[in-house]
Amino acid sequence: KYWQLWPKPNTGAPNAISSNYSANVNRIYNSTTYDTRIDHRFSDSTSMFGRFSYNPTFNSQPALFPDVTVDGLKVSAGGGIFPGPSNANSQGYMVDLVHIISPTMVAEVKGSFTRLYLYTAAPNIGTNASAKFGMPNTDVTDQISGLATLQLTGFVGVGSSFTLGDDRFVPILDINNVFQEQGSLTWTKHAHNIKFGAGLIRRQLNYYQNTFGLGYFRFTQTPLLNLQNMIQGKPDQIDRQVNAKRQYFRFWEPNIYVQDDWHAKSWLTLNIGLRWSHFSPITAAQGERSNFDPALAAKCTPTACNPFQIGATAGVKSYWTNFEPRLGFAATVRKGLVVRGGFGMSRFAQDYASGAMNLYNPPFIGQNLTCFPQTGTGATACPAGSGRLFQGAPITSIPPLNNQLPGVMGAHGIDYPQAYIMQWNVTVQKQFGANVVSVGYVGQVGRHLQWAPNINIPASIKGAPLGTYAPLVYSGVLPRVTSINNHQASGASEYHAAQFSFERRYSKGLTANVNYVFNRNLTNIADGGTTGAATVGAILPYDRSYDWGNSDIGVKHRLSYRLNYELPFGKSGSRMTKLAIGGWQANLLAFIQSGIPFTVLDGKTPVPSNVSSLVTVDRPNVALGQSFYPANQVYDNWINLNAFALQPVGSPGNEARTMLYGPHQRSIDFSMFKDFQLRERFKLQFRAEVYNLTNSENFGQPNLTITNWTSTNTGATPLNSGQFGQITSSNQALNPRQFQLALKLIF
Repeated sequence: KYWQLWPKPNTGAPNAISSNYSANVNRIYNSTTYDTRIDHRFSDSTSMFGRFSYNPTFNSQPALFPDVTVDGLKVSAGGGIFPGPSNANSQGYMVDLVHIISPTMVAEVKGSFTRLYLYTAAPNIGTNASAKFGMPNTDVTDQISGLATLQLTGFVGVGSSFTLGDDRFVPILDINNVFQEQGSLTWTKHAHNIKFGAGLIRRQLNYYQNTFGLGYFRFTQTPLLNLQNMIQGKPDQIDRQVNAKRQYFRFWEPNIYVQDDWHAKSWLTLNIGLRWSHFSPITAAQGERSNFDPALAAKCTPTACNPFQIGATAGVKSYWTNFEPRLGFAATVRKGLVVRGGFGMSRFAQDYASGAMNLYNPPFIGQNLTCFPQTGTGATACPAGSGRLFQGAPITSIPPLNNQLPGVMGAHGIDYPQAYIMQWNVTVQKQFGANVVSVGYVGQVGRHLQWAPNINIPASIKGAPLGTYAPLVYSGVLPRVTSINNHQASGASEYHAAQFSFERRYSKGLTANVNYVFNRNLTNIADGGTTGAATVGAILPYDRSYDWGNSDIGVKHRLSYRLNYELPFGKSGSRMTKLAIGGWQANLLAFIQSGIPFTVLDGKTPVPSNVSSLVTVDRPNVALGQSFYPANQVYDNWINLNAFALQPVGSPGNEARTMLYGPHQRSIDFSMFKDFQLRERFKLQFRAEVYNLTNSENFGQPNLTITNWTSTNTGATPLNSGQFGQITSSNQALNPRQFQLALKLIF
């Protein structure tokens, strides 16, 4: 029946079996916003305002192939990127009451509620299409119901992520409710303006998602052989993960604070404050939270093992000592010369939006199953009664809590203090007429950031041949477990920057602002970029210092400038003269910055760090006395091949994280605005804008993975196989030159 889903060829060479179909599909998007506000004055001393906002949004992502009716059932055939309907509805309520107690004392009470409802589904959800296509055990709930996903290599269209059926990773249900109450008392006494306050935030997160709920049937051979295997119902690989549980998380965040704005001298103002806050551990409302605990795993025996903390908080401790001091000052040293500075500390709950929240562990979550019907043996073979399309997706049950637990485990540190950032700065500002020059320093330290290594990775066996590994750390008691991702609050970061700025305030129609930043950003956590495969605990999970280096997004130098100029002509004369040539404004916005850092990786498997077959990428050694960049550096010769060497087997490479930098980036945007004053309250603005005025090409990062070496001997140098060291793509975030014309009615 799947064969009936193919559309008829409409392009390409005659009798071609692929690249023979093209279609333009329409996406539906509707969004409406409703806003209401009420202001009420009870008396001269008491007033209130309230606000309500509602924004329902509907988006229907189209499938690439047209719908097909098979045996009386109309189904979406497939293709595209996550096709199906999606609703995103947000609403917010707020009430604010202000009461003037006396000329020097004001009280304020606020309350608010916000709700975000997101639901994304597959086109065939709820139809039991898989069962009607003759695939048993595939439609299992109202949310895991539709047409199982087929992916055939050679038959995934441009702009598609799969071939036939429904796509993966849906449905997604995400409901966020936030209740917030806050009260404050402001008291003015002589040179002091003191504010006391307290607040409470209550968060509710109801979440549900399935990755391969209907099964993901993959055909990975040549295109022709894949078609033959599809007709015979013989996939090469099947993935399935059934999550029947919805997660109901709850959080409490009380806080208390006091601050004093003190005009200590006529030339000196101080801001002094202290805040206390508490963030409750992630709490499952139904008590269904399971956390892998290394301490319990250490007590396991080869015949009995239950390494999970199970309960509402899964054993995670609360922290009640979150004090956050703040201090700031502004000093007018003499006329036109000001010095400002400050120190502040802020804490936040980093595990609210990370892998630490979604601990997909037994006994609440079914196992992730990957099997190979054609070639699998033992643990990689498909369960009995599965492996063919007519047999449906393999059944994935919740495994019992014993030594035969399979797959990947998630751990959340029992001791998990809230992350904090300490930031300090000092700025000297001098005014020269309409011009202001500022010089400043900013420093920042982050601690207790999330660091999530795979703690099942062992140390290498010294002297062992390449590809011979020590047993996984927990293999003696959990032989079928592969990865144990342990989310710990042990990451760190540092940031130091010198900042320089020149500002010309509005004078004779001209304003200008020029900023330059020189900074260094260091960390041992994942924060974006292209390095992640060989950092943050992937190679040495028990050595945080090995991953310390430049941030993946750390740009050392950045110069930006902005100019706005109101053209002087047409300001006087007749109404027609002003209308025709007056009111023009030219704007220029530009930047140039140094490149993004990256790490050279070794992808020639098995990699010489030799810690585990789970580690397929590592970092090489750095050759002494060699520059990272060739003397004749160009885009197709960006990295000096002689700067890197193959390390001895069993040793992690000594290359530090993100030591190299990609090409610099720059862009200039220019625009012209013209205002037409239609009436006193109506103005029409014409805008002509050009982005990347000079049409400068901004290149992406070089190919940074070594795929081959001159030999297998220690000290060998990399080859440029796989275009290693060459830049072969543009920076997709910076577009070529674009023009835009617009009219804007202002009233």
